[in-house]
Amino acid sequence: MAKPIKVNVEKCIGCKSCSLVCSLTKTGSIRPKAAGVVVHIDQFKKEEKPILCRQCKKPKCVEVCPTGSLTQTEDGVVILDKSKCTGCWACVDACPFGAMHRDPIDKAAVKCDLCYGSSDGPRCVSICPVQALTLPGEA
Repeated sequence: MAKPIKVNVEKCIGCKSCSLVCSLTKTGSIRPKAAGVVVHIDQFKKEEKPILCRQCKKPKCVEVCPTGSLTQTEDGVVILDKSKCTGCWACVDACPFGAMHRDPIDKAAVKCDLCYGSSDGPRCVSICPVQALTLPGEA
């Protein structure tokens, strides 16, 4: 079963390198709103926190998607086919972790898919300068 990227909030410095490399990888341009990882900045707690898909065993987003644009692979990765997404936002509303959001340009949902299909693995993990993002089993 797919394991989500681990987030160490104490290490995160809010540089947003993860969002930038994700959007560049997925869209070919730097568009953080098109990234599967979003860095939420809590002004009151003075804390930055990357938010990513948790690759749920029984994903609510997949259950509510009326077009079948969200699917779960045999190894448990939840992937999104943007060409099928109609922008109804049911998946965004269904995610209990706030890990899905809207891309205002593509008018489609956005989520982390662990860079599914890439032999290099998740780019956000490899680019994080302080190792705030790690794969399960890593330090």
